[in-house]
Amino acid sequence: MIEHGVIKKGGEVVGYRTPKSELFIEQQRQKVEERKSNREMLKLADHALEAWARWRLTSIGYGNSPLASQDMPKMPAGSMPPIGCREAPEIVLAVIRAFEKMKSTHIGKRYVYVLSESYLKRQSKESMTSVIMRLKLGVSIRYIRQGKIFFIKHLILQ
Repeated sequence: MIEHGVIKKGGEVVGYRTPKSELFIEQQRQKVEERKSNREMLKLADHALEAWARWRLTSIGYGNSPLASQDMPKMPAGSMPPIGCREAPEIVLAVIRAFEKMKSTHIGKRYVYVLSESYLKRQSKESMTSVIMRLKLGVSIRYIRQGKIFFIKHLILQ
């Protein structure tokens, strides 16, 4: 129980709280919330990029359609996929659209290159640090983190 800056427990005074300390506590709470939000966003970015990389490595687009083996004319852009083919999962399409938006700026192009290279060439259970070292990308893990934050902003704005 708090009365006029006095903190009591069971009727005994156990401490005092000033308005300045309440402000400090509120600021710390906001920082914790922000870090928690950033962690959740980075996990979302990780999930989306891994799904995109998995789809990119296992799918050859519409080329595995039974109609593709016949000498059929190419379908116009924006049309339905050929019979027997499925469209990419929604999260993969969102990643592709986010990458296209990111490519409009110079720094965005660099982030797209680094993120796509690191996720496509990442081996199972390999850490991002070891991927960066193995591929000799010349960036730090902090740069990858900033790239993911930049990516997630474009992913959310869709």
